[in-house]
Amino acid sequence: MTNINEIMEAMAKEGYTMEAIEVIKNGTELKGYTFKKEGYNIAPTLYDIEGKSIQELIDQVNNLYKTLPHNFNAKKYLSIEHFKQNATACLQKPGHEDIVKKDFLDMEEYIRLVVESDREGMGSIKIKAEHLEVIGLSIEEAFKYAEENAKADAESEGILEVMAKLGMDIDTLPLDAPQMIILSNKNRVNGASAILNTDKIKAICKQYHAKGCYILPSSIHECIIHTDADIDNKTIYDEMVNNVNTTVVTDAEILSNHSYYFDADTMKFIY
Repeated sequence: MTNINEIMEAMAKEGYTMEAIEVIKNGTELKGYTFKKEGYNIAPTLYDIEGKSIQELIDQVNNLYKTLPHNFNAKKYLSIEHFKQNATACLQKPGHEDIVKKDFLDMEEYIRLVVESDREGMGSIKIKAEHLEVIGLSIEEAFKYAEENAKADAESEGILEVMAKLGMDIDTLPLDAPQMIILSNKNRVNGASAILNTDKIKAICKQYHAKGCYILPSSIHECIIHTDADIDNKTIYDEMVNNVNTTVVTDAEILSNHSYYFDADTMKFIY
């Protein structure tokens, strides 16, 4: 593995100052490296530098800087108008981050504000109390706008639809069996908050003639709905969530370690 000091020396020759930082993402402490450059008041941070060659890292940082403005003006994004259109509610594991947050079931709901979006990707920040002071919104107002946007952005797609798009044969699958539906947002990033849209979940239950359903948080980015109305099956779905978390999902993207049952009549979650 390439020595960190060697990487720092190589980055310095390219005009970058490399600094180690520790941040909390979704309740998980991560070690990253920020690459600063003279003439810019913002800098990218990388968390996955292990296993990469020095040249790969140089190319990655160079490409990131091509998308950054020289003078990032945060104030232009901290307006009520921008917030109303670009804030969204997100979910993560409970943690100790200094951000605006509240409980949703046994998870933590917070607000993310998109500040830059183009074909290269999307930049966003987690909202803190000082941001709301500049914007001029109360916490209650901020969550109201963020939740409205998250609910409007919610999308669902059945597993059978996905399989059909991939050219797989679905004619032999029993359509009267409990179905699996992916629930997320349009860009599939931090989309697990789509479960805030309980009207949509109820509509899915109605579509499949189910009195309730199980919601499996597969990550912070999406949930899987199983149209199984038997509340006694919860242990089975809890095991499924734990298995996925253990074998597939990284710690920084795990949302919950169990399933949630949604009663379509009362529109309440049981967990």
